[in-house]
Amino acid sequence: MVRIKAFKPYILKENQADIVSLPYDVFSHASAVKEIEGKPNHFLRIDKPEVNGMSSVQSNMKLVFRLFKRNLKLHYHKEIVPSLYRYDLISETHHQKGLVALCSLDDLLERHIRDHEETRKDKELERTRHIKMLNAQTGPIYLFHYGQAELRNLIESSDNALILEFKQNDITHRIFALQDPDRVEAILHAMAEVDHLYVADGHHRMNAARNVYLERLKMKQDIGNRDYFLSVIFPAEELRIFDYNRVVKDLNGLSAEAFIRQMDQVCTKLETSGRMLKPEAKQEFTLYLDGSWYRYRFNVNQLKNLRPDEHLDVALLQSVILNPILGIKQPRVDVRIDFIGGVFGLEAIVERCESDMRVGFALYPTSIEDLMRLSDLGMKMPPKSTWFEPKLLSGIWLCDLDE
Repeated sequence: MVRIKAFKPYILKENQADIVSLPYDVFSHASAVKEIEGKPNHFLRIDKPEVNGMSSVQSNMKLVFRLFKRNLKLHYHKEIVPSLYRYDLISETHHQKGLVALCSLDDLLERHIRDHEETRKDKELERTRHIKMLNAQTGPIYLFHYGQAELRNLIESSDNALILEFKQNDITHRIFALQDPDRVEAILHAMAEVDHLYVADGHHRMNAARNVYLERLKMKQDIGNRDYFLSVIFPAEELRIFDYNRVVKDLNGLSAEAFIRQMDQVCTKLETSGRMLKPEAKQEFTLYLDGSWYRYRFNVNQLKNLRPDEHLDVALLQSVILNPILGIKQPRVDVRIDFIGGVFGLEAIVERCESDMRVGFALYPTSIEDLMRLSDLGMKMPPKSTWFEPKLLSGIWLCDLDE
């Protein structure tokens, strides 16, 4: 049983979409500063406080609070009817349709909502402080259901009112309000028949919302909306999941020739080329070094007693190459490694390796089936295992926790 509810958010006004932002965690500090240049009300200034460049964390947060309150007056209106929303993401080749609702944090605690990522406690605490300061959730968590044709049809066939449409980064965003009480009740009932949902993206924001909820329970304070979190729920059948690639700053003291010799000892070389090579199947990867591309296959049959999560290509790369050969023991925090979403193409790997990095690895995308299987088992995937595209935007809906 999955519990959702309609809500009355602050929602973006028409013709104000130039302030909304991609999620804060897809930006480096440098790219974030570039993104907000000349945009004093841009939502990234709220979502990523450090880009404001004040002298201390406290000063940045005070500025964020003032900007948030100002933006509410200028760019948002308060919904007066408990509402659900249909959120369409459309590109030239793709169209996915999600349901915007509040999801129960009790469902997360009871595993009706199943996650797959181990969060960093410092990042989780940072988001917890952010929610508490604003007393609001500002970016939706990306969830999905699988095999729920009736629910999918119910959402798609709703008699919706188009309330917002805009284009950003070649993606058209269409938002429809679902406010008819009978239709809303039908969707709530259909969702209650779903056994569980899966988390695609937004683990830190979701766990931060959980932290605020548990703190309020412990303090015996009013809960308001704190036992729910802002989410968009898509059908798994419509999602696009990309590879998440790696670039490393150096060869850990090895020459290029010595590094390739070690690679040939632990993996099977399939192809070498001066042109870009993509992996063609699971347990394959490609490598870029000094202008050449290599396609390899992991020798999985030589590895003993692997857990299901250790069979993932991202895990094999870590255990077979990044750790033993390149000395990357903790990729989540090691400054010698960086990650590139597959949506940016192999060109992005080449560009980094010809500027500030030495070697790049392109992986085959993790499947949605593997994500669900590990989530069902209660296992965690390695960091940066999946890249979902299109990304959800922050700053369209703002969920007041005291509503």
